[in-house]
Amino acid sequence: MDRGGVPTIAELMALLATKAAEVEALAAERDALARRILKLEEELALSRLHRFAPRSEKHLDRVFNEAEQASLEDDVRRTEKLTPRRN
Repeated sequence: MDRGGVPTIAELMALLATKAAEVEALAAERDALARRILKLEEELALSRLHRFAPRSEKHLDRVFNEAEQASLEDDVRRTEKLTPRRN
């Protein structure tokens, strides 16, 4: 900055490169966290199915229907989260 506080082109390019690297690192971290959230949501759904599923064999057909329903609901939730909202 040798012209009264006005940055040079080289300084601006260096700042731009630094900020681009920061943005890239943050985007990678966000993607990793999104994958972790999906994994944890799947594990939670599975544990809920095991916890609240009927224990008796006479209701075995109901377990599969509930599992399929939960899977469909999870798919809908994941699709809604991944679909960008338009304002």
